[in-house]
Amino acid sequence: MLFQLKTVSNAGGSGNPWFALKQSHIGYNDIVSMLLAAKISNTKVHVSTNDRQVTQCGGHVEVTVVSLP
Repeated sequence: MLFQLKTVSNAGGSGNPWFALKQSHIGYNDIVSMLLAAKISNTKVHVSTNDRQVTQCGGHVEVTVVSLP
């Protein structure tokens, strides 16, 4: 899954605004649900990355954790 955050134009120093969440991530379903709920309710989220680019996802930075502020 690829997604952007409104205030981020350079995700993890990758030079583009896209974050990648691998479907194999142990919390994939929970993170997707949280991102959709945050979008619908206009709630901010915090995203942590490992600063590695995921080649299977077009080289976008990989998400490790998404949390509420």
